[in-house]
Amino acid sequence: MSDKNVQEVLIDGKIYRLGGYESQEYLQKVGVYINNLLDQMREMDSWRKLSGDERHVLTQINIADDYFKAQKRIEELEDEALAKEKELYELKHQLASLRVQYDEQESQLAKKDQELAAAARTIQEQTEELGKGISAVKRATKMAGTKDKSTDPAKGDADIKAERKKTGRGGTETARLQEIAEDKSLDDMQMSFDDLTANPGAGAQSHERDTQASERKAKKNNE
Repeated sequence: MSDKNVQEVLIDGKIYRLGGYESQEYLQKVGVYINNLLDQMREMDSWRKLSGDERHVLTQINIADDYFKAQKRIEELEDEALAKEKELYELKHQLASLRVQYDEQESQLAKKDQELAAAARTIQEQTEELGKGISAVKRATKMAGTKDKSTDPAKGDADIKAERKKTGRGGTETARLQEIAEDKSLDDMQMSFDDLTANPGAGAQSHERDTQASERKAKKNNE
């Protein structure tokens, strides 16, 4: 417990010894407060008409009035402080909630970033695969074009047409040979008929030889 302080204070023109556990500065402020209050009451017209006791009572009443007003102001300030404290608590609660939301959103954003990075890698891989496929198609097309040039369709058609033309000429020649053979056969038949007329026995022998030759030919064809 601190020592009691005693301070001489001038109040209403007189020196009083005030004692208390407060500081000397505080005791001087008390004296200043009383002197200011007495100065204010002396400015009232009714102050001079009051007796000494009435002046003391009026001074005490004014001190009590200041006290209650100060007490009321203290209560108001306490209420304001409580309201501010409650508001601060709510703000802290909101801040904590916002931090939680921020952390969740940050986590979601990090997850989205990972998904986007994975999607970008997938797109890059697919693009590379597509590029390889396009290159392969180009190479295959180029090789097919080179092969087509080496086996020119136009040239092949020309060869086919030439072969057909050649075959056509061969067919014509064959037909002509067949006609010649038929004519010769007719001549031979005519000659044989004339020989038969002139020599019937020789005709029979010739007919027999022709028959045997026809049989051998038919047998050979069947084989």
